[in-house]
Amino acid sequence: MLSSAGLVLRKWASNCNELLNSIDSGLCLSTTSLNIDNDDTVKTLGILWHPASDVFYFKITPLSFEGTLTKRTLLSTIAKTFDPLGWLSPITIQYKTIMQRLWKRQLQWDERVPTDIKLEWEQLANDVQLVKDIKIPRFLLVDSVMLLKRLMQLQFTVALYQIQEKSTFN
Repeated sequence: MLSSAGLVLRKWASNCNELLNSIDSGLCLSTTSLNIDNDDTVKTLGILWHPASDVFYFKITPLSFEGTLTKRTLLSTIAKTFDPLGWLSPITIQYKTIMQRLWKRQLQWDERVPTDIKLEWEQLANDVQLVKDIKIPRFLLVDSVMLLKRLMQLQFTVALYQIQEKSTFN
């Protein structure tokens, strides 16, 4: 269907030789299957896939604090978080609420961030480092999908509760 529209999918990767053999070698990321005996990973859409354990995970770079923390530097750092599947939504929602509070306070782009928001940002920066420990299985059974949906709903509920709690006291 995609190829009929001129969109040819490329850089196929798999830990299954049979699948790779059925695809034109020019369209594959590698001519052989990934070596599941070592730490080969494939990066796609900002997410890493480890074929040996067949899980997705994130490589997180520490949020920087060099220089003065301003609305401009916060937005620049936030923009580096690429999450097309929404798996990091509980974190990105917190980023957005911090930016919203800065807009409500009518802070200028290069004005120093208030101390309370700076402390919240520093705590969030420490918490974000825990994301590197999260492993998401590539293969999910139907029951697992329902469980994942419920867990995500719970995460959003917790995130919304935290937002409401913070806005109540600010």
